[in-house]
Amino acid sequence: MTSIFTADKIKTLRKLLEEAKLIVITSHRSPDGDSIGCSLGLYHFLKKQGFPVVVCHPDIAPGFLQWMPGIKDINLLESEPEIVKPLIADADLIFCLDYHHPNRTGKMEELLVESKAAKVIIDHHRDPNKDFATLLFSDITSSSTSQLIYDLIESLEKTDLIDELSGTCIYTGIVTDTGSFRFSCTSARTHHIAGEIQKKGIHT
Repeated sequence: MTSIFTADKIKTLRKLLEEAKLIVITSHRSPDGDSIGCSLGLYHFLKKQGFPVVVCHPDIAPGFLQWMPGIKDINLLESEPEIVKPLIADADLIFCLDYHHPNRTGKMEELLVESKAAKVIIDHHRDPNKDFATLLFSDITSSSTSQLIYDLIESLEKTDLIDELSGTCIYTGIVTDTGSFRFSCTSARTHHIAGEIQKKGIHT
């Protein structure tokens, strides 16, 4: 398992989760399979445990991803600013998934920077903005941010809570960012995770 999920950071994240009255999951503009997969994978995982969590994205996912479980639960800044703006402003904890700098969120950047919420970056792109993050989980060797969400869940010792919903989303994110396991970013770890998720009865 990747070493970025250290015991101290996981302890801090547990505390942030337990104390948060509102958790917001965000990702970059012009979404792809990984940004949607990691967002909804984490969303279903946290929701299953009763955490007060919502997903807010800058804009709509492409048509080929509209089948994904929970896609209709994503609040879009582009079309629903009256919903998204207060959610980000009122958040206690914001997950920043699959982007290394808030400028990748387009018009959402200003809202994120102004928010007083704790911000947790989970990403696999180079040169993350360390000053922006309260907690930073960055691994450029990972195939995808969706793979990192699985690593996070494993570090929390809660892989038993991955089900058809969260598993389908995480798997989709991994598949799309690895080109169906053809790209060089695919590792033995990637295949292992994919195999474990398939045991959850996911839709592929």
